[in-house]
Amino acid sequence: MMLRNSEELEILKIGGKKLRVILRQLVVAAKPGATTLAIDQLAEKLIKEAGGTSSFKNYGTPPFPAAICASVNNEVVHGIPGAYQLKVGDIFTIDIGMWYQGLCTDTAITVGVGKVS
Repeated sequence: MMLRNSEELEILKIGGKKLRVILRQLVVAAKPGATTLAIDQLAEKLIKEAGGTSSFKNYGTPPFPAAICASVNNEVVHGIPGAYQLKVGDIFTIDIGMWYQGLCTDTAITVGVGKVS
């Protein structure tokens, strides 16, 4: 286990707060008709504006192609964003990670799109 010093903990707090703001904006964008790719592109733009870089995009072999994992309905985890248009009643999970000043934060949320039964 790696212990962090107070400066690193402060960077993690700031990065986490920035990522929380980004995630909230992605939730707002998760409306019927929005594609999961458009939400991914928004995430990448917001991460860059926040001074970070995606911790998912280009990770691994083969490299992950997106800034978020976008899982809809029965997709369990790590869905790849694409042309799928969100529909009323969909259950949409957004998983996002960001490198900020050399440290990584990661968070996820599951939301209902429109009215969900």
